[in-house]
Amino acid sequence: MEKILRLNLAILFLLFAMMLVSPSAASLKNPAGSITVEAKSKKKPAKKSTTRKPVTRTNYITMKKKEKLWVGPSVAAMHPETKDWKSSNSKIATVSTKGDEEGFHKVTVKKKGTVTISCTVKKTLRGWIKGDVHKWVITIK
Repeated sequence: MEKILRLNLAILFLLFAMMLVSPSAASLKNPAGSITVEAKSKKKPAKKSTTRKPVTRTNYITMKKKEKLWVGPSVAAMHPETKDWKSSNSKIATVSTKGDEEGFHKVTVKKKGTVTISCTVKKTLRGWIKGDVHKWVITIK
């Protein structure tokens, strides 16, 4: 009786182990089981881009005609390389194309009005992405 009980437990254990390895191997129709082989694709999954798209950042400044102004993008004393410095209305204010060693550019005020000074980031550096546009809307009173 003990031998039969041990044999039944061994068979149950074997069936249970086969079911863990492969569910089809434990079926009653095919007690010997079968082996299934799946080929893996050599294609790599597409990488998600973590780089953001260029954005436009706008600052608003109000100043008097006699005040001096230097503008430039900076965060925590870091300055990106910039290009394409422009003034929307050169009759009101102009901006120098060459900046100082820190990347700030001098705005020369000519008369009262509102003008937009803009520049574009030249290359990607930490928080800046190539193509970011920085604008300063300056109201001169």
